[in-house]
Amino acid sequence: MEHIQEAFSQFETSGFGGHRSRAVLERVDGPSPVVLSLDPLAAGATHARVEFLSPTELKHGGSVTEQPLFEILLTRACSRLATLQALYGDEPLNIDFSALQKNARRITLKEYKLRYCRKERRSSRTGQVHPLGGFIGFAEYEGDLDSLIPYLQASRWTGVGRQTVWGKGETQVSGYSSADTRRAATPIEALPGAPGVHDPDPLRRQSQPETAAYPRPLAQTLRHESPDGSG
Repeated sequence: MEHIQEAFSQFETSGFGGHRSRAVLERVDGPSPVVLSLDPLAAGATHARVEFLSPTELKHGGSVTEQPLFEILLTRACSRLATLQALYGDEPLNIDFSALQKNARRITLKEYKLRYCRKERRSSRTGQVHPLGGFIGFAEYEGDLDSLIPYLQASRWTGVGRQTVWGKGETQVSGYSSADTRRAATPIEALPGAPGVHDPDPLRRQSQPETAAYPRPLAQTLRHESPDGSG
């Protein structure tokens, strides 16, 4: 939170926008930090639906991909989490990337519907125009998702893909089990055994693994516990 306060305090002296308008930070209000667990779910989720709410670009092999393949989506999500941890955390995030990617390759892209959205921003300092386009829509996946969904759930708070600092890559994840014959997407938070915003103790587990704070609104926090419980 101190990083956010420091950034907003600069508005008083440096200003913002094309006319360098000034603003004064008077107070900071907000609930307790949000804690997101990266531990596998115990919910038996075999299907997931990811909604891309703001323009999203996912790069793979040096170019932007047109298909939201699960392995690419998960890789970009984990990469962002690891980068934030490296920049603002006390130590690197303990993620077994090879194991996650191996599991992600088994996930099938069952259906997707996307449309390209063209956006741009103009720098008030240089006058340069920066393209901010990307796809919006949804994608549905099938497979053993219990160990993978938490990373996508965490990316809801961090964004995924390119130019997330400008609002791109906002996602929302929902999932359901194969027993749900109606195929009606149930929010991950509502699945049994999953951390949820409706729980008395939101987004928390019984164990207390290591946490790392990020300079995001409401001071969201990530935590991860290794399989051997060492943190």
